[in-house]
Amino acid sequence: MTKNNRKLLEPFKLGHTTLKNRMVKAPMETRLLTLS
Repeated sequence: MTKNNRKLLEPFKLGHTTLKNRMVKAPMETRLLTLS
């Protein structure tokens, strides 16, 4: 992989991980809200 491709993919990877984290955190947050 060239450096150019890596530069283009990095922001995408970051966005993907944050999206995943959000999807994981969201159900937990809703669970806490329903419990309280």
